[in-house]
Amino acid sequence: MALELRQLRYFVAVAEEKNFTRAAERLFMAQPPLSQQIQKLEEQLGVKLFERHTREVKLTRAGKALLSQARPILESVQRAVVYTRKAALEEVGHMGIAFVGSSIHGTLSRVLAEYRRTHPEVEIELLELTAERQYVNLKNGRLRLGFNRVLPADPQLQSVQVEAEPFLLALPSTHPLAHKADLELSDLGQDTWVTIPRRYTPWLHDALVSLWHGANITPSTLEAENFHTIAGLVSSGLGVGFVVQSVASMGFPGVVFRTLQVQLPPAPLYMTYLRDDPPAQLTLFADLFERLQDRNT
Repeated sequence: MALELRQLRYFVAVAEEKNFTRAAERLFMAQPPLSQQIQKLEEQLGVKLFERHTREVKLTRAGKALLSQARPILESVQRAVVYTRKAALEEVGHMGIAFVGSSIHGTLSRVLAEYRRTHPEVEIELLELTAERQYVNLKNGRLRLGFNRVLPADPQLQSVQVEAEPFLLALPSTHPLAHKADLELSDLGQDTWVTIPRRYTPWLHDALVSLWHGANITPSTLEAENFHTIAGLVSSGLGVGFVVQSVASMGFPGVVFRTLQVQLPPAPLYMTYLRDDPPAQLTLFADLFERLQDRNT
């Protein structure tokens, strides 16, 4: 025996309205076809569901039993429909998101907090990965979004810039020029510079080399994998270096931060995803960045 969902909907409407005419109006159909469907249902089940009277109908014992089962079934189907639609919009389920370490201290942390608040049914998996590892995991499906500072060369990936952070110069607090207000880049030609390797951020390396050439200096260098490590090595007195503003705002013991007149271009933050399978929430994330940055300017 195969019951149809519409039969259960018709039955529940009649049971709740206790009247075929009102139930038909509620279902936006004519009364005769409704009566026929209920009669067909009774024949299929082999039981009488209603006691029919002139002005109203009453449920039989069998009708009451079916009503107790039909309502949860219809509610479950409705929940399934809602869940399926939300899944299509990525408003439920799992979402893998990766970030480079320096990005989490800026607007991104507020964006993720707001998204989690407004989408509690989405299970967010956060991973700290280099840009290269993000690209691999975006392509194998583990990630839906990656936040990094390098534009991918892979044609399968697409990026949108969502933020640009200014740089600050980090100096050891014991540096002879730490308290000088009008620092020039040429003043730091004898210092060791802590830098991120070119293979990680070629745009930053090339921009820094260009600044050195402009100041006519060729300093010795020490490599660090990220801005946090740069600040840590500066704190140990091992050199000077540039870090993004959000990392500087964390505060590091033994480090002072200064703004130079000659500056690096701001550090971009890109939101990267699969070109042929963009997340349904892509525009929402971009809007959150814009709104939350405006709130904090």
